[in-house]
Amino acid sequence: MKIHQRVSDGYVSLMSVILLGAIGIAASTSIVLIGLGMSQSGNTYDHSNRALSLAEACAEEALEIVRESTAYTGTGSLSFTLGSCSYSVETTGESSRRISASGTVGSTLRRISIDVNTLYPSITIGSWRDITD
Repeated sequence: MKIHQRVSDGYVSLMSVILLGAIGIAASTSIVLIGLGMSQSGNTYDHSNRALSLAEACAEEALEIVRESTAYTGTGSLSFTLGSCSYSVETTGESSRRISASGTVGSTLRRISIDVNTLYPSITIGSWRDITD
């Protein structure tokens, strides 16, 4: 009877160690996967902010061109190390314009739209909107 008792105690101990090991591996794997997900979210957020900054750079470029030549309508683009941006200026009235600009970093695109109400004697911006889909 004593031999049977020792075998049962060993079996219970072995199963406890295996179960605790499995729980530890599952917890470690979960922590690693959560960390990877957070890292990818951080990159997406960073690319989005950079793309918005590039869109704003092109919008500022378009505003400067309109300030220098109030009759200007057309398109343009800028390239940077981190990405690129483009803009278009269209007439919406005698002294009003709409500037559309977009910035791209990797596969992330951000767009803005600016309504210019007056051009002379100085530019007056009616709205500056971040366009979301």
